[in-house]
Amino acid sequence: MMTKEKFLTASDVAGMTSLSRATIDRKVKTGDFPKPISISERRKAWPADCVLAWMAEKVAA
Repeated sequence: MMTKEKFLTASDVAGMTSLSRATIDRKVKTGDFPKPISISERRKAWPADCVLAWMAEKVAA
């Protein structure tokens, strides 16, 4: 079964969250933001559902 999962680049995530790329990197290192996954040898990205879940947690808090 094919899912409609979308991968987001760091620029995509920055645009969605209004956080800078440096802030995203810091939050990943401290565990306050989802870690990106490897989608190829030299490319990392975030599954869109992980970023949306993080955003929903922030709205609910």
